[in-house]
Amino acid sequence: MCNLGYCYYYGRGVEVDKQKGFDYFMDSADAGCIEGNMKIADFYRYGDFVDKDEEKAFDLYYRIYKFLFDKNIEDEYPEVFLRLGECFLKGIGVDKNIDSAEFYLEDAKEIYEDKVNVYFYYQKQLDKVNQLLAECKKV
Repeated sequence: MCNLGYCYYYGRGVEVDKQKGFDYFMDSADAGCIEGNMKIADFYRYGDFVDKDEEKAFDLYYRIYKFLFDKNIEDEYPEVFLRLGECFLKGIGVDKNIDSAEFYLEDAKEIYEDKVNVYFYYQKQLDKVNQLLAECKKV
């Protein structure tokens, strides 16, 4: 369902239908799809298609993190560590907290470094993590 969300929301192989795409993302999130939940959290964070609600976005990111941690599969989704670190660094939906930002960003860095040769996107994300860690040092 999540893949159909991408297809319809962004017009990948079909005509753009943001409502249908959002509905597929929501259905996949409701079914427990981690990526669907991440996408819904991003929608709330940026106010894309829904009213912007950074607190709700942060709460969703944190719930995903807890789920992954409880299942001992947190290494499967380093993106959630990146998002949480950025939220703590910039005060997105939560009070700024540099120590917490560094905690999540260091975890993201470790996971991305281990997987950087697996998927081309991971190098881009590792670069972003390093940039955010540098920002932490400046504060």
